[in-house]
Amino acid sequence: MVDSAINWLFVDLNSYFASIEQELCPDLRGQPIAIVPIRVEAQTGCCIAVSYQAKAYGVKTGSACDSFGMAAL
Repeated sequence: MVDSAINWLFVDLNSYFASIEQELCPDLRGQPIAIVPIRVEAQTGCCIAVSYQAKAYGVKTGSACDSFGMAAL
């Protein structure tokens, strides 16, 4: 029997995309933002990532975009 070690790496990327957007756009730093891939024809979608500032307002990953106000499309 071969004794092999299994290594696991768990990374919580819940706010990763929001953090990257805040890094790339300095105007967004410190602002509550949500990353939402939107179907343009239906204007529907759900949050795939939210910033820590948005979490303070109760926005969660997986929230439907019609459950909160959207500033820009």
